[in-house]
Amino acid sequence: EYKEIISTYEKRHLKDLPLLITGLSEGAGAAFYASFIGDKKGTVPALLVVPSEKEAYRLVAGLNDFGVTAQFYNVRDFVLRQINSSHEFEQSRIAALYSIIMGACDVVITTPDALMQYTIPKDYLKQNCVEISINGNYDISKLCSYLTRCGYKNAEMVDAPGQFSQRGGILDVFPFTDDYAYRIEFFDTEIDRMSYFDVITQRREDDVDSITILPVREVLAGEDKKEILLEYTMSCMRKAKGKVRDDLYAENAAIRDGRDLLCVDKYLGIIYHKKTCLLDYFDKSSLVIVQNYPAVVERAKFFETQINEEVLSLQKEGLISAPYNEFFMKFSLFDQLLAQSNIVFDDAVMHNCKTAVVGKMRMRIFLRWRS
Repeated sequence: EYKEIISTYEKRHLKDLPLLITGLSEGAGAAFYASFIGDKKGTVPALLVVPSEKEAYRLVAGLNDFGVTAQFYNVRDFVLRQINSSHEFEQSRIAALYSIIMGACDVVITTPDALMQYTIPKDYLKQNCVEISINGNYDISKLCSYLTRCGYKNAEMVDAPGQFSQRGGILDVFPFTDDYAYRIEFFDTEIDRMSYFDVITQRREDDVDSITILPVREVLAGEDKKEILLEYTMSCMRKAKGKVRDDLYAENAAIRDGRDLLCVDKYLGIIYHKKTCLLDYFDKSSLVIVQNYPAVVERAKFFETQINEEVLSLQKEGLISAPYNEFFMKFSLFDQLLAQSNIVFDDAVMHNCKTAVVGKMRMRIFLRWRS
């Protein structure tokens, strides 16, 4: 039966119908996905959309046990007000996106709301990932500017991921992707030595030949966006009153002075002209598996309703305005893109027939898997 599934999957594009497989038990699911993804492995990882984080974590662990490298791409809260927040979830998403670019994973597992959220465009992420190598020539001041632009905090002493510190010709940096901080020692513009160091004792340890630094934020406001951000916040200030006007003034001042803009997510539409979501990191030939399509649709619709309410509230306050008030892909487009992708639907409850409809989706029903 499994060989027949593979054969049908390879032929299914001729009639442009997704393949539906039903009846997979919880235990059989990971084994089936591992085999299927392994057999259909291409240059771009597969994408697996599931209805909950619990199921995502279970499948990541299960697939890794089967030797399939799985990455979880999680949903995150967009910070739309000038408040301090953790960027842990944001950094996890960036690591997953980078692994797609580098071909370092076999499958990315996500939930529908995470998939719908806009993120950093692929080309922009590539441009803002830096590899630093021993004996290379670098301008230390430009490296510090790069780290600031990518969301790293300039600290007196590095003791946590996402920080950097410069003392003369020594640059300490703690990439969020690593368990250790690095000390880079310069002789003019040439790197003389690079090593791990202990953030507790601040003592240097083993030498390294190269390090890769990724941005710690998805929304990167470079100098090229400064003027348009200043103009936009000023236009919003003219219409605002009271505390809202004060908040916008503080944001405008942070942009003007080059300080950390805590609610930079709010300006995603200005900073990135191209609206990009996780699907844009894949191509049309990618294997896309949707587990429990009705539940995925339900979660996507709920997410859209929830975020629309929050955006509407911000618009009424005058903190944002059209056309820069879109932070996620609308459900109608999300559903349409899934329909056009190379998809295998799993766990939908249906009767055996040649074709059927789930929502607006026509699909080929292949079999009921017996486990």
